[in-house]
Parts: sequence; C-alpha cells; structure tokens
Amino acid sequence: MSLKLIARANGIEKIMEKFKEEAKELLDGYHEMDETNIKEEVVDVMIMCEQIIEHYGFTETSLEDIREFKINRTKERLGIKNE
Repeated sequence: MSLKLIARANGIEKIMEKFKEEAKELLDGYHEMDETNIKEEVVDVMIMCEQIIEHYGFTETSLEDIREFKINRTKERLGIKNE
C-alpha cells in the first residue's frame, strides 16, 4: 500500500506535525462554514490518522474494539438507548 510507504518516508514526527496542521485547517473550515473545505480537510485528517495507524502497526480489530467501547460509553453518558 502506498500509504505505508508515505508513512515510512515521513516518520512519526512529521506525521504528527502534519496531523496538527490538518486538524487546524479542519477547524478553520468549520468556523468559515465552508462545507466543501470541511470535506477536504476531513479526508486530510483521515489520511494522517491512517499514517499514524501504519506507523504503529495497529490492527483494525484492536482499533474497532476501542472504537465500539468509546461509542457505547458516550451513548451511556448521553442517555441514548441501544436500538
């Protein structure tokens, strides 16, 4: 996968710096209420997250388990019942 090559070439320091930049641009798009820009920046942030995942070698299963736990915890905090 080319993303693995990109992550390896960038290194974690550069990845994290770029992640911070892309997250800021996403917030800027939100504050400007520019939906097209928000979509582009969401994709940029997703790509940076994917590079972080590649760098650390996280498995999809391990991330999905944590994701489900956090979603359920948030639903519980908000009083949302399971469908």
